[in-house]
Amino acid sequence: MTKRDTAYRAIVLFFSAAALGLAPQTHAQAAPGATGSSQSIVLPLEPYADTPLKTVAVTMGGKTVPFLFDTGGGLTVVTPEAADTLGCTPFGQVTGFRADGEKITEKRCGPVALRIGAYETTDEVGVFDLMGLIRKQVEHARKAGRDVPMPPTIGGLVGLSSFKGRIVTLDYAHDRIVVETPASARARTRSMQPVTARVVTEASGSMNVLLQARAQTGTLWLQVDSGNNGPTFLSPHAAGQLGIKLPKDKQESLDIDLIGLGKVAASVQLRPMIYDGQLGIGTIRKLVLTIDLADGRAWAELSK
Repeated sequence: MTKRDTAYRAIVLFFSAAALGLAPQTHAQAAPGATGSSQSIVLPLEPYADTPLKTVAVTMGGKTVPFLFDTGGGLTVVTPEAADTLGCTPFGQVTGFRADGEKITEKRCGPVALRIGAYETTDEVGVFDLMGLIRKQVEHARKAGRDVPMPPTIGGLVGLSSFKGRIVTLDYAHDRIVVETPASARARTRSMQPVTARVVTEASGSMNVLLQARAQTGTLWLQVDSGNNGPTFLSPHAAGQLGIKLPKDKQESLDIDLIGLGKVAASVQLRPMIYDGQLGIGTIRKLVLTIDLADGRAWAELSK
């Protein structure tokens, strides 16, 4: 991993698993104003800077700008500048925790209408100075001697909250997200394996998906986090459940046994966190994962 990659990973890990809310629930409601299309909608993903991170085109207030697509971010977030474009005055507060347990608060606004590719939705969003944080991280990296250019401006990040009540397929190997119809989901999942999943919806509307994996002791629940462009992370207690020892700050190869699918090769690293672990984008790219965000069902197969 280059110094530049390390700096960008530090930038995005702030947003991974932000979980902006409280009081987990088990089911989502249908998305207000979501496109009632009779056909599936393919959302193309584009690379962000020179990292594995992906963006999706979002149209708001007549302008189309890139947003990070981050399944671990939970809640769709716009920058203060994007909120101005939307004519939305921030209000109130949402509170959550980073994966390392650090408390995060931000304002929210809306409901606002967003067009994500060809998919339309209207809902509340969080408001956070994403570019301000990225600038600070870049400045910090430069002071440490890393050659890090300022990455392109983004309007925010798209989380799973914008797809509540829908069925979505994550196909990072082919740089696309598919918003399925019931018919297209049935056709797609016919050849896939059901996997055990949790779709967690919090009081803020933040949504996260966790997949269950086997361990020597009990099971693990691993967050699907496409905003993590590093390795798959395991907490110390999860490594203990697996009966393995991981050296600090070093990556190791490990087969993760996802219940329903089987073993998936991953590069893993130890990281203290509030989760058992997080599947990073390198592991997610090895899967095609279809998730019904309304009832918590999920299916997976290895990417071809």
